[in-house]
Amino acid sequence: MDTPMEAPESKTGRRSLRSSGVWKVVPGYAIAALCLVWVLKDIRIRELIGSITTISWWWVAGAVLFDILSYVCQGMRWGLLLHPIGRISTIRATQAVYAGLFVNEILPMRLGEVLRTYLVSRWAPARFAAVIPSILVERFFDAIWLALAFGITVLVVPLPGTLWMQKKYLVSRHWRQPSFSSTWCFAREVTAQRAGTA
Repeated sequence: MDTPMEAPESKTGRRSLRSSGVWKVVPGYAIAALCLVWVLKDIRIRELIGSITTISWWWVAGAVLFDILSYVCQGMRWGLLLHPIGRISTIRATQAVYAGLFVNEILPMRLGEVLRTYLVSRWAPARFAAVIPSILVERFFDAIWLALAFGITVLVVPLPGTLWMQKKYLVSRHWRQPSFSSTWCFAREVTAQRAGTA
């Protein structure tokens, strides 16, 4: 039984789509390579190689794994926050988070937040303005966890003698107040202490 011949136009169309897809990817990789060269321009290769030979790669692998997992969890959390306005997969949300992080590293004013908001608004799909509250809620959660971790560290980890009074100040005067206030007061007291001893 004869199989139908494929039209030459369809083959040409597939080739053009493939080549256009390649040209969409190449500029991104080129920009990433240029940024990597710029970051490494002041690195001394011999010292870098000497340092690499002393690295425990098991710790590096563990750190990389947990770093990726933390951002995957952030993408999962963000996807849950976006449920009322649109559905987005954890992978897509994580990709947007990484894209935002990269832009934040090379551009000022945390423009990466604008980029990841734009990407999610395209992928969800949802209005750009509707995605912004989810970013704010994310930052609020991050601030709570950061303040809690800081407070627990202050209470559990022994501090140097110069900071002991600040620790008492934090525990005795601000334990009933929100963690933001406690953290701010502790930081203010440490700054004042350093200014007095300078």
